Amino acid sequence: GDRNAHVRCSVADNSNTPPESLTALAKDDRWNVRIFVAGNPATPPDALLALGKEKSTYMRWHVAENPNTPRRVLAELARDKNAEMRWGVAGNSAAPRKVLVAMASDESATVRESVANNPNTPAGVLAVLARDGNAKVRGATEHWLSSGVAGNSATPPKILAALAKDESVAVRWGVAMNPLTPQKVLAALAKDDSWHVRVSVAWNANTPPRILAVLAKDVRSRVRSCAASNSNTPPDALAALTRERNPDLRKRVAKNSNTPLETLKKLSMKDRNWVVRRLAKKNIASRETLAEKPEGA
Repeated sequence: GDRNAHVRCSVADNSNTPPESLTALAKDDRWNVRIFVAGNPATPPDALLALGKEKSTYMRWHVAENPNTPRRVLAELARDKNAEMRWGVAGNSAAPRKVLVAMASDESATVRESVANNPNTPAGVLAVLARDGNAKVRGATEHWLSSGVAGNSATPPKILAALAKDESVAVRWGVAMNPLTPQKVLAALAKDDSWHVRVSVAWNANTPPRILAVLAKDVRSRVRSCAASNSNTPPDALAALTRERNPDLRKRVAKNSNTPLETLKKLSMKDRNWVVRRLAKKNIASRETLAEKPEGA
């Protein structure tokens, strides 16, 4: 291998590095090189098995997160005293279901949250975690990032419907953000007292046109703004939004693929904001280009 440790680190971090090279680098005398090997998803299971036995917590944590780590190693790391280690295993897409079931009752809420967010966690376990005393485990959204049960792409509709009635606004917010939340549930959340929840419903690609038409008239500008960006929003609702004083909202209408052509033409010629006019012209040009393309091209 190269004498320069920085070069070896780069090679160890590259997912295109051949397995035999990663196996060799897993025995490198430099700790930082081995760290990159431990975090590389292309690293062979045998090499990860050896790295998982190192004393370094940071090293074992990388092994715990690696989807190529052998199941028996993950099962062992799932019993580690360090909560961060268990958290790494709980979020691993390769973690055995039996391990995830056991970790669902972990004393650490952070670990349980990671189990709740794992798409491989059994539905029965998600149902239990949906009643967890910790809001983050149930799916409380923070900084527009959803996790937990409410943010899990594998959470069954029935559980999402139950969480849509959660006492925590942050949990309902998480349900509203989930693209797999049933339309009936989104319709109920569109009437939520919290504008954060309504904003997420307006942004959700699964929200039906009739609900977006209502949200396009919401009292909160941010809600109307998200409705203006949603391609499911009805053409007449988008046309009505061009009367808004807020130029940012009109910009969103000008970019929307569902905005009527007549509305775009008016925006391109008459809107008082030059950015809105430019975006409308760009949208029109894009549609004309698509119309000119022969079928099957």
